[in-house]
Amino acid sequence: MSKDMGKKFKPISGGTHPDHHALWIDPSNPLHLIDGNDGGIDITYDGGKNWHAIQHMALAEVYQIGFDMRKPYYVYCGLQDNGSWGGPSASIDTAGITNADWYTIGRGDGFYAQVDPTDPNIIYRNSQMNGLSRFDMRIKIGKTVRPQASIKEPPYRFNWNSPIYISPHDPKTVYTGGNYLFKTTNGGHSWEIISPDLSTNDPKKQKDTGGPITMDNTGAEIHCTIITISESPAEKGVIWCGTDDGNVQITRDGGKTWTNVVKKIRSLPPNTWCSRIEASHFEAGTAYAAFDGHRHDDYGTYVYKTTDYGTTWKSIKGNLPFGWVHVIREDLKNKNLLFVGTEFGIYASLDGGLSWFSLKNNLPTAAVRDIAIHPRENDLIIGTHGMGVWIMDDIALLQEMTEEVFNSGSYLFNIRAATQFLRSNTREFFSKQIYAAKNPSFGMTITSYFRTKPEERPEVFIKDSKGNTIFKLKLLKREGIQKNTWNLRYVPKTKEGKQIKPSGIGFIESPFVASGEYTVELVVGDQKLMKKGIVYPDPRFQMEEEERIVQRDKIVEVMVYSKKMGLSVTATRNIRRQLEKLDKVLKEKEDTPEAVRTALKKFDEKFAKLEEEIIPKGFGYRGSMEMALRGGSLSQLVMMLGASISGYPSVPTKTELSQLKELSEAVNALVSKFNEFMSVEIPKLNEILEEHNLKPLKAPKKVSL
Repeated sequence: MSKDMGKKFKPISGGTHPDHHALWIDPSNPLHLIDGNDGGIDITYDGGKNWHAIQHMALAEVYQIGFDMRKPYYVYCGLQDNGSWGGPSASIDTAGITNADWYTIGRGDGFYAQVDPTDPNIIYRNSQMNGLSRFDMRIKIGKTVRPQASIKEPPYRFNWNSPIYISPHDPKTVYTGGNYLFKTTNGGHSWEIISPDLSTNDPKKQKDTGGPITMDNTGAEIHCTIITISESPAEKGVIWCGTDDGNVQITRDGGKTWTNVVKKIRSLPPNTWCSRIEASHFEAGTAYAAFDGHRHDDYGTYVYKTTDYGTTWKSIKGNLPFGWVHVIREDLKNKNLLFVGTEFGIYASLDGGLSWFSLKNNLPTAAVRDIAIHPRENDLIIGTHGMGVWIMDDIALLQEMTEEVFNSGSYLFNIRAATQFLRSNTREFFSKQIYAAKNPSFGMTITSYFRTKPEERPEVFIKDSKGNTIFKLKLLKREGIQKNTWNLRYVPKTKEGKQIKPSGIGFIESPFVASGEYTVELVVGDQKLMKKGIVYPDPRFQMEEEERIVQRDKIVEVMVYSKKMGLSVTATRNIRRQLEKLDKVLKEKEDTPEAVRTALKKFDEKFAKLEEEIIPKGFGYRGSMEMALRGGSLSQLVMMLGASISGYPSVPTKTELSQLKELSEAVNALVSKFNEFMSVEIPKLNEILEEHNLKPLKAPKKVSL
């Protein structure tokens, strides 16, 4: 900033992210500035002395996506000039996925972040020019493992965005690409070069940039390098590499011999940046290649497929709209299901690339730089350059949506296994989080398809191993795809065999079902469709089946007494409302018989005492000292006891069992007293009211289950 028309300048960006791109100056207040930079947006109101970082907007510029195999799994990514990050795909905290859930694993411009699938503590990540490190989550420190050339030899060339690739055959085998393909089997302690220079090695593309006053070799100018690697999951040793100067190289013997097959791709302009190669998961000779020519003003859409190790290629551009392609992925379960990320969005094909459709839905228009599919959760994870990471939960509906399914009357998709996570809240709950992404649905998601609107509401029945229905869902009378989630709990029964549902207040939750296999039955008219669904216990703790049964039984007991108290409260309030209406009627009458007034007074005096026991006037600390010390009224004590027993994965404590015994006796005594009062006192009062042509009170049903 200058205050003397440019004679002297002083920095005012302390506390902001570097690499500034935009600056807004308030025309009415020059001390109010908004700075746009590689880290987002910063605002100052005092001319740059203090800056406020805007943290509630999803503006991350993602390059590549990685993931681990934890439950819930974590997503990793590299960001433009903002390091490498990791965060959960779902948060057990009810606040959602907040900024506080994410952490950095490296600085610089972040690019690849690939996790050892057998050890979530080990993450390979890099920054510009392959600043490669092996990050250890146990100590939160990364070890530099970048391949280094001898100072007696020319340095290796690494792209601004150098690839890291973990072999699908051995998680200890890791590849990275420069002008050569490098391989390590010992965590980067040493590297083996397993290829010649796979680029064109064009000297005209390897000159200094910038000048003549200042050179500008930041790393983004490095050319003639490998930028994409893929090893065939179907055959070990079949490895593909694509370069930023247009080569497509393949080895079928683990790197001993290489063949450049790019000239076999017809209609592809020479030297076009090979943005991604994807080896098929099903056939060793099949691979997909995407190309991006926008850097030399070629905005064409180039996507190709080979089925013979690159000998021949065909375009699978189909009806893809305008937009250069950053990435192509083949589905892990359906070889005809493909995904493409372009500069303007994401598209899918159900027929191997003959035709494409948009997967945009609620995704903002943004460049999709990477696509990943989680092998266990079946989620589609995408990294956008400008709108952060997005996840499409469980893509079974895409994997199974064939022409036959589409033309069928109804269809029940395969069901992803579900985990009984006990959720909690450890975040600030009075103030809104700076940013919180929505969590996926916790439970078992049931996806169904109806070609036309059903005549009746379809129903889903969850059945245990004995064929007993433990939960039921009613679906909408609507055509198309429907997703419904079962929360993995069931409506228990009393000892007498009656179902008992939890209170609408939500203090006491129904018990979880036992882990294991369940049958999901979709009933549409006369048609029945069935699939299996597996329920896993919360992996964070162990609870023996005997302990679970004890907890379940005590939860049911508390639910019984809570229900009895709830029915008593409802009946009491109903009587009080009737008495108030009757009192209003009598006040309008001038000649109310004394017998009626006396009877009502006696009834109200007795009822008020009972009413105070069931619904005390005070609540918590607003009630009596005794009530405050005990923790509330009788109904509140029952609810809080239920919340305590159902809200923690263990058998009830000795204190809770003692409390349950006392509360059960108190509730039964109070309910018995209430039922006796209603059966005796209301008829006595009604007899007098009817003698004087007054509307009698409507007696509530007997409180029982």
